[in-house]
Amino acid sequence: MVNRFRIFQIIVFMLTGNLLSGQSCETPSLVHYNYNDIKIILEKNECQNCHTKGNTNVPWSFETYEAMISKGKCGPVIEHGKPHKSLLIDKLNQGSISCGFHMPLGGEPISSRDLLAIEMWVLLGAPEFCIPEFEEVKSILDVNDCSSCHKDVGQWRYNTYADLLTKPGGSLCNEKIVVPFDHHKSLLYQKISGFGLTCGEKMFSSVGSMPYVDIARIRDWINSGALQSSPTLPVVLTDFSAELKSDNSVLLYWQSSAEFNTAYYAVEHSSDGIHFEEFGVRQAVAQNNQLTNYEWYDYAPQPGNQYYRLKMVDHDGKFSYSQTRAVRIKNNAESLRLYPSSLSAGQPIHIEWLTTKEDELTRIFIMDILGREVFTHIISPGINTTQISHLNPGLYYVSIPEGVENYFVKKMFIIY
Repeated sequence: MVNRFRIFQIIVFMLTGNLLSGQSCETPSLVHYNYNDIKIILEKNECQNCHTKGNTNVPWSFETYEAMISKGKCGPVIEHGKPHKSLLIDKLNQGSISCGFHMPLGGEPISSRDLLAIEMWVLLGAPEFCIPEFEEVKSILDVNDCSSCHKDVGQWRYNTYADLLTKPGGSLCNEKIVVPFDHHKSLLYQKISGFGLTCGEKMFSSVGSMPYVDIARIRDWINSGALQSSPTLPVVLTDFSAELKSDNSVLLYWQSSAEFNTAYYAVEHSSDGIHFEEFGVRQAVAQNNQLTNYEWYDYAPQPGNQYYRLKMVDHDGKFSYSQTRAVRIKNNAESLRLYPSSLSAGQPIHIEWLTTKEDELTRIFIMDILGREVFTHIISPGINTTQISHLNPGLYYVSIPEGVENYFVKKMFIIY
């Protein structure tokens, strides 16, 4: 398995200059987006038409950072450092989603560059402000006079990067000082903020409680991986898109701004967004600090949602993955498929609906053997995932409308 910290080799750090517009934060080795940059992108795409504060029909909004990273009825909208597990990315990428619908609802997908910018931001920990390195974190703690208490041998100290991450042997707290990518589980954040404390009390100093901006910057540092300094990456993607052409082929396009030690790109494909297989290779041009464009065609994509990603391989055999792109291929005939057809109560069920029409949504109905409706759910074309937790074991029928009077019907078994 690839070391988790090599996740930063994926489309994140700009090595020189603002290669993608709208990035507010820059350090000697890192250019990145912050919350305000992403807010501007979402406003440009008119997401505020639905997602506004106080809209009870659409409870999630992005008017504040706290609202943007909050949990909704579908769970966390953003998983720090994990765009592939973030509902926001799933909804914007037009692929399979486990809750709700694709965004924008019934509208054109956002551009590949806007999607890439949001993915980069989430992958980097979804920071509110510019991400500090360890020396800046140390300075924040110094300015807030934390050294007045944390200075003696046997106590927690932060003189060095190793010290900050090391819990004293006599500590009464079981929690780790820092859990990379998760500020909620990090004792340091709990202590300075007072939120979610699982051990001890909130920390105060001679200057009082730590200001919000200082707390937030340490939170952003933790959520970005809590690294000592920003790494240098062999590949920097500035664009990656998948486009359905008029002849029903799929064009994959990507652009790199830097390729250090890069050997080749392997193009990978999946029909479910989970299991990928390689189906093409493109040798890297290996240019540094220059824009390089690449294309690859899938001339025979199958109906339904098709997923593509890049495996970026170095000359030494190390590799990292791009984010996934989804393309919806229309079917010649409407179809409905369930898997697994036999499942335990509470087990997720996958519903693949392919349609020849322009329908964005339809409703499925689940009925028992007496014809009574026991569950209903709205789905979109492609693969939908849902859980049905309240049904007793037995035989059920799943159907969707086909026209005015006809229905597609499939059998489904619920077992213990």
